[in-house]
Amino acid sequence: MYSRRSKSKSYSTGNTIINLIIFVAFILVLFWLARSVFTILSWLAPFMLIVALILDYKVVLNYIKTLWRWLRYKTLIGVVAVLFTIFGFPLVSAYLLVRAIASRQSRKSFGDNSPPHEFIDYEEIEEEILDLPDLNRAKEELN
Repeated sequence: MYSRRSKSKSYSTGNTIINLIIFVAFILVLFWLARSVFTILSWLAPFMLIVALILDYKVVLNYIKTLWRWLRYKTLIGVVAVLFTIFGFPLVSAYLLVRAIASRQSRKSFGDNSPPHEFIDYEEIEEEILDLPDLNRAKEELN
């Protein structure tokens, strides 16, 4: 005889609940970890900003100029950036410190080998006119 069996799998409610608990625990651990890192950065933020100013003050000035430019020409983006700078001060100070370190490293590695900022003398070369065959005539000869 022919028997019909259902091909759908039955899922246990217990497995779903366990998976949901594991997912929530994972999200809570990630949140706790992010909050801990943000707390540590918020304690270190003033020192990171001072070190960034010592290493390369131009990085901080350029950041402030960029904020000002955004406020003047792209007001909405400027307001959002200023709010992020205020509420995300630990992240901004870490970003400025990393940029100052990178700027200092690039200055160290290039040193006097950086590209010159003044023009160099050059020599004009006389060009000879090339006598090339006409492309239309070459196509007609092929056909």
